[in-house]
Order: sequence, then structure tokens, then C-alpha cells
Amino acid sequence: MPVLLNLDSLLPNYQKDSLIDSTYIDFDPMALDSGRLITIYKDTIKIHPGILISEKKAAELTFYKSNYDYQKSKAAITSKLLKDYYNKSTDAENVYQAEIKRLQKDAQRSWLEKNIVYFGVVSGIALTILTEFAVIHVGGK
Repeated sequence: MPVLLNLDSLLPNYQKDSLIDSTYIDFDPMALDSGRLITIYKDTIKIHPGILISEKKAAELTFYKSNYDYQKSKAAITSKLLKDYYNKSTDAENVYQAEIKRLQKDAQRSWLEKNIVYFGVVSGIALTILTEFAVIHVGGK
């Protein structure tokens, strides 16, 4: 029997939630429209549309992405191992059933074994008749 395969040893280590620094600033995401922004310093900045997120949210998204990839790889490997296990189980079942059929065929009685009683009775009757015949013909003279 093969040893149990530890999937975690095949995959890269997954990130733990404790790796996200608790000192990161967190705020609600803000939607940004495209356009130009004039700062308090009178600078003009071109803003692309999107969502502004905090450092903590960015770290969490990276954490979720890395763990998603880990779980996806683990599920793919598990699925492959399950298919291999099923195929090997099916092969083993076929071998087992073939062996049962072979043993049943070997255990079947032959024609002689089935009819040995009749041969015994017929042989006994024939021996009795021959003995009587021999006693009458040889003993009578």
C-alpha cells in the first residue's frame, strides 16, 4: 500500500491572515471618476477612473489571490488523485472479479466427479454378478 501523499508538501505555502500588518491604514473604497484634479498646491493631476482602496485592502486582496491560487492547485491535484484512485479501484475490481470466475471454474466438479456414485453402483452390481457367476461355475464343478 503506498504511503499517504501530503498535498501541502507539493504546493507552496499558503499565506496566513496574520501576515497582514495590523498597522496598515484602512478606509472604505472610493470610486474615482476620470478627469483632472487640482491639488491644494495648485498641481494638476490626471486621474484615471477606478476604485481607490486602502493599503490594508490591497494586502487582503493579495492574500486572497495567493490563497485562491493555492486552493485551486490543491483542488486540481486532489481531483487528479481521486480519478487515479477510482481508475485503480476499477482495475482492482476487474482483476478480483476475474479471479472469482477463475476460482469458480476451478471449483466446478468434473463429469466423473458428478457421476462417480453411478459408477460405483454399476461397478458394485457388476462385481456382484461376476462373483456369483464365478462361484456358481467354479464352485459347482
